[in-house]
Amino acid sequence: MQPLTLQHFQPQERYYLSKMKKTIFILLLALTVSKVGIVLAQESASKERLQQYVYTLAADSMMGRGINSPESRMAAEYIIKQFEMVGVKPFGGYYLHPFTFSEGPIRAFGNNIIGVVEGSDPLLKNEYIVIGAHYDHLGYELKDGKPIVYNGADDNASGVATIIEMGQLLAMQKETLKRSVIIIAFDGEESGLKGSTQVVLDSIIPVKQVKLMVSVDMVGMLKANEYLNLKGSATLEDGNNIFEGLAAKHGIKLKHLGITVESRTDTNPFGAIGIPSIAPTTGTKSPYHEPEDDANLLDYEGMATISDFLTD
Repeated sequence: MQPLTLQHFQPQERYYLSKMKKTIFILLLALTVSKVGIVLAQESASKERLQQYVYTLAADSMMGRGINSPESRMAAEYIIKQFEMVGVKPFGGYYLHPFTFSEGPIRAFGNNIIGVVEGSDPLLKNEYIVIGAHYDHLGYELKDGKPIVYNGADDNASGVATIIEMGQLLAMQKETLKRSVIIIAFDGEESGLKGSTQVVLDSIIPVKQVKLMVSVDMVGMLKANEYLNLKGSATLEDGNNIFEGLAAKHGIKLKHLGITVESRTDTNPFGAIGIPSIAPTTGTKSPYHEPEDDANLLDYEGMATISDFLTD
């Protein structure tokens, strides 16, 4: 059988088929150019991507991302997939860092997710900046036989979304990085900083070569809070001046700068061994530790601004 060509159709049919062929070609070309444009031109944070990450992690189907739950493992798989897509490589060949801990007589299990954007300097790439955010939350409770889900959009899907976005921005400009950047989604923060503590205890990363740790925890309420709190800023030499200069560039006001390391988030285990440790947060303006901490309440424009500030 001969393949069909335009000559097999009537003149009017040939005209419309020819027009359709050109339209399809133009659409394919536009899609190709737009995809290339994303790779080549995207240099600042996207509130749309941040929103997508938060809505996925804080969906009812995630059942509050309680540690050691099937939904927690779903969240971990999702974060790993995003790391892969944005160019954050597995640290030491593996993304997952499993750990165990005791809750009274019960043995519990958790999974940290560890990626890296390698620096370009032959020597300094063996020194590290750690950026972390915990992905676990409070899970759910049953009321009259129905689950009440603690979605944890601000606490801390907002932080995880931010470190994924930062991972993409850093991977795109990795040639300008001297040191390597380790990006960690911690598990077990709500159970007492279990995941971050285990990272330090296990020396799963070379903690003696870590020059700075940043724990991004609850950053979805910049407009409501009016400031970005930056506790621990002065643990870094000349930190206050550095961060205030960058904040002015991005139109952010800073508050609660100082030498004290935040003890209630994942900065604590790192600060305890002398690593400069900083905790950016927009505070507890969300319905903190309540079922109403939902994705629709967050300030994604503000999250994009914070992502760009922290990347800088």
